Amino acid sequence: MEVDTGTPDEDGQLQQQHQEAPPPDVHHASLAFENSGKPFSCSFAFCKDSEQGDLLPSKVRDAVVQATLIHSTWGNRKDVNVLQVLHVAHGGGPVLHALPDPEQGPTSSFEAQHLECLEHHTALVIQLDAAHELMLAPVRCVEGDGSVVPVFWGYVLCPGMASVAFGLLERRQMALIFDLDETLVVAHTLSTAESRRDECQYKIPAACTCA
Repeated sequence: MEVDTGTPDEDGQLQQQHQEAPPPDVHHASLAFENSGKPFSCSFAFCKDSEQGDLLPSKVRDAVVQATLIHSTWGNRKDVNVLQVLHVAHGGGPVLHALPDPEQGPTSSFEAQHLECLEHHTALVIQLDAAHELMLAPVRCVEGDGSVVPVFWGYVLCPGMASVAFGLLERRQMALIFDLDETLVVAHTLSTAESRRDECQYKIPAACTCA
């Protein structure tokens, strides 16, 4: 299966740039909502870094392997691009892909759940421990033959991190910035601001005269 490893597109759903994925570390799982819902089968394909190997600490990875319950969903707002929010909150690509069970038909419960998440702009939330939760975002991946396969991209985050990231993106503001070398934010005292103002007032007429 070909998997996109780039950043999400504008819609955050259909990925069209591909490269061959390395041999996956696959674990078969059966997931169901904690209170209700029909369980669905899938396979967790753990992503690997070409230099560092496994992206997850062994303790967190073991918790993912043992997970069977979906505790809740996150999102459920039309203005939420779930994939992009989780990508930003995690600081990079997913740590795993949840793939459909090839033995199940096209109307499997996996595909039904995937479609529901797409329509409602939600991610599935699996609580791993007090400090980690696995969030599964619905993605449509394009195979080499052009067929579209439903896949969930998995991100391991601290509880509440997705909401924090969405708030920052929604407000288009950073909560706190440490920028000592002024690469992101340029700070001015009153005197330096006045100097820059005077410099601009001098350069603008000169530019107009040259034009």
